Amino acid sequence: MAIKFNEAYGETFMVPEPVIRDEVALVPGLDGQKMSKSYGNTIEIFGDEAVLRKKIMSIEGVLRDGAARAHAVASVVLKRARKASGLE
Repeated sequence: MAIKFNEAYGETFMVPEPVIRDEVALVPGLDGQKMSKSYGNTIEIFGDEAVLRKKIMSIEGVLRDGAARAHAVASVVLKRARKASGLE
């Protein structure tokens, strides 16, 4: 917004610099590498609930933390997907 405003009305606002911590710079996909459609490791949050739950349960590291953790992660993702789609 600041850039567009400054372009239209002159230098008024300071444009903030992004601050992205190294530990969150990449979103991991289902296989642990960078999430990308071209890698086929994405999570389609508006897909079928059973398919979504199966994908979440297959994430590397989630199962290592135990089934309870995997179910908790799946529940959070499903809840957010429902809310985003207007189903909740």
